[in-house]
Amino acid sequence: PYQVNPPWQAFRNLGGRSPIHDISCDARGFLVGELRVNSDDPADHFGAAAFEEGGVLEFLSTGSIPNRSELHDTSGLASAVIQWDLSQTQQSVRKTLSFPYFNSAVASDAAGWDQTLVNWEATLGAVLWEVPTSASDAFACFRTAAAHILINRDGPAIQPGPRRYTRSWVRDCVIMGAALAKAGLPAALREFVEWYVQFQYDNGFVPCVVDRDGVDPLVEHDSHGQLLWGIREVFRADHDMKFLKSMRATVQRAADYLMTLRETRKTYHYLTAEHLACYGLLPESASHEGYLAHPVHSYWDDFWGIRGLEAAAEVAKHLGLNAEFDRWHTEAKDFTDDVMQSMRKVIKDRDLDYLPGSVEWADFDPTATANAIAQLDFADELPHAALHRMLETYMHGFRQKHRGEIPWTNYTAYEIRIIGAMVRLGKRDEAHELLEFFLSDRQPIEWNQWPEITWKDPRAPGHLGDIPHTWIAAEYLLALASMVVSEREHTSSLVLAAGVSLAWISQENGIGVRGLPTSYGLVDFQIHQSKPQEVWFEIGDRFSIPLGGLSVAPPLPANSRILSATRLDGSPLEIQMDGSSVIITCLPCEATLVLEML
Repeated sequence: PYQVNPPWQAFRNLGGRSPIHDISCDARGFLVGELRVNSDDPADHFGAAAFEEGGVLEFLSTGSIPNRSELHDTSGLASAVIQWDLSQTQQSVRKTLSFPYFNSAVASDAAGWDQTLVNWEATLGAVLWEVPTSASDAFACFRTAAAHILINRDGPAIQPGPRRYTRSWVRDCVIMGAALAKAGLPAALREFVEWYVQFQYDNGFVPCVVDRDGVDPLVEHDSHGQLLWGIREVFRADHDMKFLKSMRATVQRAADYLMTLRETRKTYHYLTAEHLACYGLLPESASHEGYLAHPVHSYWDDFWGIRGLEAAAEVAKHLGLNAEFDRWHTEAKDFTDDVMQSMRKVIKDRDLDYLPGSVEWADFDPTATANAIAQLDFADELPHAALHRMLETYMHGFRQKHRGEIPWTNYTAYEIRIIGAMVRLGKRDEAHELLEFFLSDRQPIEWNQWPEITWKDPRAPGHLGDIPHTWIAAEYLLALASMVVSEREHTSSLVLAAGVSLAWISQENGIGVRGLPTSYGLVDFQIHQSKPQEVWFEIGDRFSIPLGGLSVAPPLPANSRILSATRLDGSPLEIQMDGSSVIITCLPCEATLVLEML
């Protein structure tokens, strides 16, 4: 009758007692109030006990079972037990308990278990991976991550956790929805957006979070851009003009609200030397957890705001709203210029060798900044030296911590998104170093999940968030997908195999995927190092080559480059000048790359 939720995990009315007044049991399971819990295999012993008897634990501690099978306990602390005798068992045994949630009927036998597996295979089978044994854990985790996101949903409300975080942050949810779309499950994001827009204020303000108690009034200025971005992602997935037309007023209000917010930082006050770094940015906000105590001008908000305005402009273009397209597109360009000028000023004024997370704190926060690189694709616009130095510093500290060279207490697995940042910047080895670590630090490994906070001492009495924490699951899913198919928003291009390792393509049949969704259609792709100095790949034709181009950047042995690239019909492919990738101009394409050692 208790939730195992310690005080440091509690939020509002979560945790504590869950009263059980009436309980009964038999060889096939329990009846708890009106909830039936079924066993697929009859139990050998069963019994129920009241709180005043010490509950069933008192009996079990002495090796006995209560002799009653049903009772009413006025204290609300009734308990019951069923027990199987496995003393003669010489092999592994599976006992399944099943129970209905949300008024659904659940079978109580092996057929129900088997049908559940069939249902999950169908749900998670839209994207099909073919990977070598060395990569099987990574891609099994891809599927589990998608399943966990679905399990944590409450109707259309996507939620990052099953207990502590049964709330719908627009930030978390559009990222989780985008991750599900990568797993071939785009409907969840559409359902979330259609539900969430009802909470937008008349002035365009998008609340950061909604839960069973309604709208949380906390000001987080990333939310406006995130909702716009989410709406655009829904349309890119299904191209439904009816949906887009239904979102017209929402887009108009949110985009204009972003412009209104920026106007408050474009006054004479912000042209003075003291405040110039804030010119044209979004106002102070607490959208980053580290800023709750002291809201700041957060670049996290600005990056989402820029991409949100660009998304609004794209929506306007599809709807034929030419004036709005010009206005929002121009605003996004001006906003980008202001953010980059601000960053350069903070870097210079504070003598930084990294990208700051905010104006006021000039904080080193690669986990947050990685979102601008991996998810929002600002890599080509950010100050180059500071960007690369930031990630080098992160990797140095990461290695020191996990080699035991410096003390540490905990970390957050949001760092998983740095894998995607490394892929985007061509740092393949670093991406795999991080991937291997995070896979080794799943809690527990077999469950393919991470808490929000991972403690060096796993028994430390500290805040975990939730397990599974499905915003983190989404970051993993997106990062892993980008290793095989990387979408470059800024250049409207696709790069295949940018994060794939040499081990993955050289073992067994290499690595392949069928039906991986992108903004340009479904990607079918297979790559294999067929011989020591040859790489073969095949690309299907269920997607369109984007305006910015399509290329394949395979992993190459040390000190080698692509010497020649020939399609199956004998025609050559263009090789990039550095010999690291080839350009694809028509689909389908099957080709062989010949390598040379330098």
